[in-house]
Amino acid sequence: MATEDEPPTASPFMRLAPELRNAICEQVILEELEVVRIGARGHLVDKPDLLAVCRQLRQEALPVYLELAPTHAEELIVNIHDFDFTPLITYLDCISAEQWNIVADVGNLWIDMTASDGFKNNDVSAIRRWTRYCSTRLASTVITIPDRTESAYNFAGDGMAQTSSFMRTLEKNASEACLTAEVSEAESWEWESIIEAWEARTWTAARARAERREELVVERTALEKRLLVERAKVGRLERAIEEQDEMIRALDHEVDDAAIESPQEPSPLLRLAAELRNTIYELVIAQTKIIEPRTDGCFTNKPGLLAACHQIRLEALPIFLHLAPLVARSVFEVHNFDFRKVMTYIDTLNNAQCTALGRRRMLVVKVTIDTKNEARTEKGLRGWMRYCSTKLAGRLDTSNYARRQSYIFSGTVPDHVEQRGYTVSSRSRSNTTQISMNVSVSWR
Repeated sequence: MATEDEPPTASPFMRLAPELRNAICEQVILEELEVVRIGARGHLVDKPDLLAVCRQLRQEALPVYLELAPTHAEELIVNIHDFDFTPLITYLDCISAEQWNIVADVGNLWIDMTASDGFKNNDVSAIRRWTRYCSTRLASTVITIPDRTESAYNFAGDGMAQTSSFMRTLEKNASEACLTAEVSEAESWEWESIIEAWEARTWTAARARAERREELVVERTALEKRLLVERAKVGRLERAIEEQDEMIRALDHEVDDAAIESPQEPSPLLRLAAELRNTIYELVIAQTKIIEPRTDGCFTNKPGLLAACHQIRLEALPIFLHLAPLVARSVFEVHNFDFRKVMTYIDTLNNAQCTALGRRRMLVVKVTIDTKNEARTEKGLRGWMRYCSTKLAGRLDTSNYARRQSYIFSGTVPDHVEQRGYTVSSRSRSNTTQISMNVSVSWR
């Protein structure tokens, strides 16, 4: 590696003799000369990678490439749009007469022609310029020499094939405008070559359309046959489905007839005496531990006995409504001291149920407080206290011990409860912890 003080050393390839370097460049270029394209400005577009190595190598190899490209390339292609032969004229003016002759002998020049839809006056001028160039600059010997097997012109694209009237109009105008009076043999020959290429293109396109039509007809015939086969299969499946439906309907009739002929026998429980069934209902309902009454007189958690059948439900429901308050603990959820649901439930009970509810401490109230409306909270608590003092005197045991076990606070008690005079004493303020509540209300 060269240091900052030492000049960079040349590549080993550049230290070879010029004659040897030229021979190597020529060999590398010949290996890559397959298809060479002429650009819109008349320059060669497809250049070998050898020219991109360094500047010195490009200066040495570029003349070799320009010398070998037109004569040794398998295909020398140029794209002419709207009969503007300027790129081809520019390139042909750059090559020598020897290269012209080699291109004419090899026949590797191909002219792909494309044109826009519609006729333009510039097209006639462009063709006139090109045919005159062919007659004066010997371009006809390169493109359409008499012994050439096929024309160098090739109309490309489907746009030209779809405008058959365009070429006939162009031929008429070109013949009248530029192929009259002094028409040289080279001009006439070149123009006839373009017309022949166009006719070959239209014939090829028509043949391709005809072949494609035949292929589509064959495909359509095959699809029709396949459709007939599939329709036959569908018909057989539909008939099989109809037969299955008939069998299902027949079996349904047989099942219905059998159900009518053999009525269902009652359950062994329902065959017992009514008094014995009531005793069984009472024993089952006595196992109930907790009930959650609602304001409409129903319960959210009923025993499974009531869901056995309609007759058992009708017989056991009155027993359940009578025994449930006596044997099970009634649990209520009160929000912000709104005891209306509790008061509605107690009003539906008789004296015996109320006495059992109070003495056995079967009433449990879960209180949650999260509102900031202190007036509504105080109003609800005041109504409950009045209800307890007026309607529950002698019916519900409201001793300190009973109250201590009846109220359960869920969640954290807000600070404003203590500020408003609701004193809550507890071992813990966590959820579902039984605490005692001493309420002192500041009446206004």
